[in-house]
Amino acid sequence: AAVVGLTTTGCAIHQDLVRQLKPLVLIVEEAAEILESQVLCCFTKSVKQIIMIGDHKQLQPSVETLRLSLRCHLHLSLFERLVNCGLPPFVLNVQRRMTLALNALVEPIYPGLQSCP
Repeated sequence: AAVVGLTTTGCAIHQDLVRQLKPLVLIVEEAAEILESQVLCCFTKSVKQIIMIGDHKQLQPSVETLRLSLRCHLHLSLFERLVNCGLPPFVLNVQRRMTLALNALVEPIYPGLQSCP
């Protein structure tokens, strides 16, 4: 198959199948909301490139135990850790879904964000 779609849970459960498929590219959607361990379980020896899609300035991974989350830094996704370590993310600078009034509210978080009519 040229493209196979799985959740991170499905990838962990079907690790033998994923290894047999020998994927070269791993695409992770909502990468900023996924625990680092969930992404790591999707890696195989064949993976040469990872593409992480998400917004590290929005929702973080959800961990049931706040104390554990903070002590072990589980509230940071692999995506956010990479950005924090200096890996520059590719950031979209044009949005087409918000009204101009809403766009003005998020401008401090996303400076330079443009709205298309």
